[in-house]
Amino acid sequence: TQPYFMSPNNRITATLYADRISEPLVYQREAEGGQIVLARRLGANTFLSPDIEIVRAKTIASPALYCVAFLVCEPATIDSLAQSRWRNSVGATFSHDRTDYPLNPTSGYRVGSSLSWAAPFLGSDIDYIRFTTDATLVRTLRPGWVGALALRVGNFFSTASLDPTRNFLPPEER
Repeated sequence: TQPYFMSPNNRITATLYADRISEPLVYQREAEGGQIVLARRLGANTFLSPDIEIVRAKTIASPALYCVAFLVCEPATIDSLAQSRWRNSVGATFSHDRTDYPLNPTSGYRVGSSLSWAAPFLGSDIDYIRFTTDATLVRTLRPGWVGALALRVGNFFSTASLDPTRNFLPPEER
């Protein structure tokens, strides 16, 4: 992370990672990738962060899980969906935080939105446009008690499909 990039209001971060997430006997997700993010401060605790991410990931799951959760029951189709695939994307995230304490807030709110585009011209095996937005409201209910209300919504703008024969949205993106 470079805290000053061409302006005191810019911060650039480059990340390389490899991870494995699993639930024994149910699924295993493996991913390797990297991301570059340029965070631009727009105001106090308000940021706009464009990014580019390159990831190769796969999800290995039991055939029963594919059949029940993803409605894919053909063994040949399950095998093809369990193969590693590239998800290369460009995107931007907006965040605005008006909570009193970043790690343990007792009052205030946070809002954020992100837009991500994975496309074949970026070398991606997956093609989609994803939008998500979220909001959190935090209030002290009485001394020692804090309540929080959170809402998150999103959409893939009909660019990805749940049909395994057409631009199927892989399990690791759901």
